Amino acid sequence: MTTATVAKEEQQKEDRRTNELIEQELQDLDNVDAEEEQRQEDRRTNELVVQQDLNQGMDTGTHSSAHRGVNWGPGFRVRSTKKS
Repeated sequence: MTTATVAKEEQQKEDRRTNELIEQELQDLDNVDAEEEQRQEDRRTNELVVQQDLNQGMDTGTHSSAHRGVNWGPGFRVRSTKKS
């Protein structure tokens, strides 16, 4: 083998390694993009659930920004069983 042939083979090997690294980096970027899209989708889903809960509370008249859950009113309070 001549030195020109050896140099050419070495260059081809280096080119293949470079191409593999580039392909791996592109694949990693695609994975990052997919993860970011999934996080955005999860965030949108969570925001939608919160908005639907808020809308349901507004529709039924049980929404209160100061309270969490349903405001049942004084008629549903448990009477104390303690003797005074």
